[in-house]
Amino acid sequence: MEDQKKIEALIDLNNQLIVQTIAASDRTTRAVRAFVRFLFIQLIAITAALIINGAGIIFQDQSECAFGICPPNEGAQIFAVIVWLVGVFWSSIVGWDELRESDVPDIRALEKISGNS
Repeated sequence: MEDQKKIEALIDLNNQLIVQTIAASDRTTRAVRAFVRFLFIQLIAITAALIINGAGIIFQDQSECAFGICPPNEGAQIFAVIVWLVGVFWSSIVGWDELRESDVPDIRALEKISGNS
């Protein structure tokens, strides 16, 4: 009878460990997804800003040329900076929201639970 209780306790412990492992895997997936989404949005914003800036260099203001040197289109440069800044803020918001979804426990909270403070 006592062996049966030990076996049941081990089975319960095993089931708890499986559930905890799945939860940890899910948290890790969410954390990686947050990082990848952050980088992907950054890449899109930087690429768009560089394309807009390149267009501003190609379509220079010919009326302001001096000694064969023409300044780039200021409107395109300003728009490129705005696109880049919006991308930075948007990627940060998306990344932090996704990271919150990962629900990674705070290390200090874990130390308090385990008694290693």
